Amino acid sequence: VALDLFPTLALTAAKVSVRIGSKVLREFNPVNFEPMKTVRLEVPISNLAAAKKQFEIEVKASNGETLLYWSAAEPIDGNPDFVPAAGSSPSPSTPEEKMSAEQLFLHGVVQEKGGDAESATKTYLAVLGRDPGYVPALLKMAWSRYRAGDFEGARSFVARALARSATDASLHYAAGVIYRTELRWSLAQDAFWAAIHFGGPPSPSYVQLGEIAIRQKQYIDAIRYACSR
Repeated sequence: VALDLFPTLALTAAKVSVRIGSKVLREFNPVNFEPMKTVRLEVPISNLAAAKKQFEIEVKASNGETLLYWSAAEPIDGNPDFVPAAGSSPSPSTPEEKMSAEQLFLHGVVQEKGGDAESATKTYLAVLGRDPGYVPALLKMAWSRYRAGDFEGARSFVARALARSATDASLHYAAGVIYRTELRWSLAQDAFWAAIHFGGPPSPSYVQLGEIAIRQKQYIDAIRYACSR
């Protein structure tokens, strides 16, 4: 079975564990992630039916901090009327014009994960047409413009998102990546420190700060950031 991981953060020397229940199928270590670049991992699975019910994936930073945990185990639902939970993906048969902004955004995420980036981008823009300040869609568009090399456009989307949610660590991290690519070191450093301050996973930001320190030949700082992870 091929597992495609699509990170939005840079991460070095991560550990990825794949389990079925308590049984470890495979561990990948170290794994390096780059923002918006798919990493494919191959996992041998003999009992696919069991895997669908008990499959678990955990991603840890080099310091042991859990950054992602996902389980296919069926949750215990306290909703006896089977009303879709808030944030749940809409039924495929729901017309887009009848979806809420949140449902439409999740539809775009499904499109993106399915490899249809062009349709996903159109969907995210449609979300912003309904709610110009919808932060998740703004962040998606920022990364989209970043991948396209439109750094000004990427910064614009991040700025709009920060105007709505100034303490969102993922937005500050995205701003830092954009500034770093533009070689605007001071602004990038401020953004990465803000991402840490507002509770984002510290390891990716420390990695970025370390890379900036190396470029500036501040090797002692680079070592300090590496130890902070």
